[in-house]
Amino acid sequence: MKYILIVQVCSVLHGYCYPPLSDRVIFDSWSSCVIAGSEKVIQLVNKDVDVWEKEKLMVKYWCNEQKPKNNTNESLYHRNDEVCNTGQEKYLVCCSYL
Repeated sequence: MKYILIVQVCSVLHGYCYPPLSDRVIFDSWSSCVIAGSEKVIQLVNKDVDVWEKEKLMVKYWCNEQKPKNNTNESLYHRNDEVCNTGQEKYLVCCSYL
């Protein structure tokens, strides 16, 4: 089975979660996906600790089984540039790192 990592940034301060995103990397095992999720959280926070501290951001992540769409290897989840360009500064900070 193949898996894809889904990451969602939430603000505890504002009680809001931004839409889930993925960088479309496909993992060969559940364990490798979970490890990548842990590493992604650390990477995201380290990019701008002050924003994470100020906005009380947190990350939820999970691994979904990769299911081909129309007999292709295309992901069901992906980074959506329209969503990233909504003008929500906090989201743009997080979105640009995925």
